[in-house]
Amino acid sequence: MVAIGRAAPGNAAEIAAIAENAYQKYVERIGRKPAPMVADFAGHIAGDIVFVAKSNGRIVGYAVLIVKEGVALLDNIAVLETEQGAGIGSRLIATVEEHLKDRRWSGYQLYTNAKMVENLGYYERLGFRRVRRVVEQGFDRIYFEKTL
Repeated sequence: MVAIGRAAPGNAAEIAAIAENAYQKYVERIGRKPAPMVADFAGHIAGDIVFVAKSNGRIVGYAVLIVKEGVALLDNIAVLETEQGAGIGSRLIATVEEHLKDRRWSGYQLYTNAKMVENLGYYERLGFRRVRRVVEQGFDRIYFEKTL
């Protein structure tokens, strides 16, 4: 059984290890570590909204939601490679959406690296639509948005 809740300050190292595991396969394709592999998870836990998915007492996935300047952004989401395909990512996204709906948000955004082609169709199947493509911090990113 997977339970989803808010991250605690002591979860930063475990979340970073999941990012390392989940995003390692993209390093060669992108030519450097994707942004989630170098993220400040302690800072996210302290200043943003971080949800974790736990199975048998260990964190197997997470989602980082940033709200600033009137925009809600799902900045980062990952699931351990061994747990992918079990619906954990979709459950994390559903939790983010319930959180936003409870606070009367009408929609939110996320982005993925254009070279992470597997993610493009996944987000579209979840109801997101592509809105723009930009280069930020040296990363070729495709932004999506979803109306709640």
